[in-house]
Amino acid sequence: MKKNGNNDTPQQASTSPNGKGGNGGAVLTTNPLPASRKVYIEGAQPGVRVAFREVTLTPTRALKDGSVEENPPVMVYDTSGPYTDAKAAIDIRKGLKPLRQPWIMGRGDVEELKEGTSEFGRRRAADARLNDIRFQNVQRPLRARSGKNVSQMHY
Repeated sequence: MKKNGNNDTPQQASTSPNGKGGNGGAVLTTNPLPASRKVYIEGAQPGVRVAFREVTLTPTRALKDGSVEENPPVMVYDTSGPYTDAKAAIDIRKGLKPLRQPWIMGRGDVEELKEGTSEFGRRRAADARLNDIRFQNVQRPLRARSGKNVSQMHY
């Protein structure tokens, strides 16, 4: 497994279409978590990386003699997504990149639908009054092919 770390630095991402915040668009601050850095470990599948946090620990001072022992960093699973990755360009209007799409499609057990399957979803998708608040790059829904199981538990 190959580690790929980076130095987290604060950044800001806009929720507004023009990228400037304001006019109803809030500014999303993507600060790194304190005393840590995001580290990726490459998975067995090409292109699949698992995020971890390398947490820096403070030294331990012995009560008896005052000696100091350095503590190595601890790796923990990081579920924060790209919002704490200084190298990630965040635009919540565009959504997250479909990083695992080639892997998912390559399994051959799902099919892409032309549209949502609920009447409510289809009505909302066709409602032009909602165009200003729609997300860009909306992915088409996927479903399991007949006889296939695509649950997380199965994999």
